[in-house]
This record gives sequence, C-alpha cells and structure tokens, in this order.
Amino acid sequence: FLGHTVAIEIQLSSTYLDVIVARETFYRDNGTTVLWIFDRLTDHGHRLYEKDIYFHHNGNAFELTDQAISESEVTGVPHLTCHYRAPVLEQDNIRIEWRERVVPLSEITFCTKTFRVFWYDYDAVLADLQAQLALGEALELLRSVICLDATVGARSAELHAHLKHAARVAGIPAPVPEPDTGAVRMLEVIVSAQSGRFVGELGASRGCANWPFWANVIFEHYPGYAKAFLRAAEHYQ
Repeated sequence: FLGHTVAIEIQLSSTYLDVIVARETFYRDNGTTVLWIFDRLTDHGHRLYEKDIYFHHNGNAFELTDQAISESEVTGVPHLTCHYRAPVLEQDNIRIEWRERVVPLSEITFCTKTFRVFWYDYDAVLADLQAQLALGEALELLRSVICLDATVGARSAELHAHLKHAARVAGIPAPVPEPDTGAVRMLEVIVSAQSGRFVGELGASRGCANWPFWANVIFEHYPGYAKAFLRAAEHYQ
C-alpha cells in the first residue's frame, strides 16, 4: 500500500495497553506501519490504549463512523473519521483542543521512517507555534531596549545581542550586522508607529517629537533608510 507494507488493526473491543504496545513494537520490528481503526472512540481518547495510539501516531486516531462510511459509498474512496489534537495559540500560551474530520485514505500519511499514521501533523504545528512564541519573546526583549531613553552608543551592544537572538529564533542566517545610528532610528520609528507614542531618543526631544521633524531627520542624515521610513509610514498610516 503506497509503496510499503501496512497492517490494518480493527479495534472492536477494549484492549490492554501492553497488548497495544506489543503489537506496535512487532509491526515496527518487521518494517510494517499499522493503521488502527476504531469502531467507537471515547471523547478525547480517555482510555489508556487510546491515549497510547494518539501518542504514537502524532496525536491522531481513526474511527469508522457512519459519516465516514457514507462518504466512502458516495465517492467510492475509503474514508475515515480522524480525531486529532490541534494546538491553538492564545496570547502567550498554547492550548490543545480536540477536533475531528472525515478524510479520504489517500490524504493520510503513512511515515516509513517513524511508522506513524496521521492526517493532521500535530508535531509540525506545535513546533511552529512554539517558534512563534519564542520569536515574540525575543522581539519583546528587543523592543524594551529600543524604548530606552538612552543614546545609541549606550544601547548599541545590548541591541546587537537582542537582534542576533531574534534573528536566530526567526531562522534568519547569520551574521547580523551591528546596527548603526540610522538603523536604531528606524527601529525607534517602527516601534513608535506601532505603539502610537515616540520611544527612545525619538521621544527624548519633547519639543521636536512629531513625524515631520523625524522624517526630515531621516531624509537628511540617514538617506539610506529613507525608503524604509516611507514603507513604515505607509504600513502604519
């Protein structure tokens, strides 16, 4: 099946956890992927052997429901109901919720390296959300230094360290150049536009804290960043 050996285990009754583990081990030792099909799953996989199958198969388990049978008859393609764990990003936390969907057999992944069977790639989605959280934390640290009412020279080393950390978390290739004064001004411009108040040295000159003034400063003293300034102005209106 799909270029490799697949065993189908139809689970019609409760099975002890050690039996499930033993069968999984046997199939893997023989280079075979096993597809477990339940006739009835408890809500969220409460039974131990159901949890074990969810765990070993990337947060997925498959059930032959009436809806899946109906879809199979209509399309002529075998369908199963996939119950899966879905990570959801909520503010600074990742919440796991249970979902289900009727899927054709052709869309199910049979991984020959891990012997996992899944439709929804729980691990990949979770890793992506964790990376987003890590990047958000790195950017908040960077923003805190950008907002300091201090000279560029006083912040330069710390800014560079946080920029390198944020780039590493975001997967941006090294090296990260040390920011010059124009680059720091642009960082201040972006964060000021985001927050609706002038930060860093942009906000230090109280009488000159307005956008026309800083536009003139960028265009006259840091012309290499003029296009970036205009893009930021357009983006944040």
